[in-house]
Amino acid sequence: MDSPWKVLIVSADAECRRRMAESLTLWKMEPVLAADYTQGKDVLEKEPIALAFCDSRLPDDGFREMLSLTSTQKRPVPLVALVCDEKGYQDATVLGAFDAIPLPCEHSDVRWIVIRVMHDQQNRRRDSATRVVPGTVRSASGRLD
Repeated sequence: MDSPWKVLIVSADAECRRRMAESLTLWKMEPVLAADYTQGKDVLEKEPIALAFCDSRLPDDGFREMLSLTSTQKRPVPLVALVCDEKGYQDATVLGAFDAIPLPCEHSDVRWIVIRVMHDQQNRRRDSATRVVPGTVRSASGRLD
């Protein structure tokens, strides 16, 4: 990781935001905090965000709006739901969240998600670097001709 990842945390719960930020700074990441959907949207429009955590209990369907917004970015941002129960987990993953972790969050939960997202992005970069364009042929040396 060359420069610190910016990670968006959207939650109306100040203690949740504080705890998540603490977890992320332990691993040299830059947390960006938002108390609601509007603040989160503003951040996504202005900053290069690598990962977003969003409380599934945001008022006015804010979680669904945030999920939709992160998936339509120029470079989609993985969104992880912060949930209170198993139903919240199921709902979030069915809606398309990258994953979900329970509230209150433990440092190990946050770290596991960060590792998974980094691994997923590394695999995507590798896959896109080795993608063969239809109609090209690999020579015996492995080069594309």
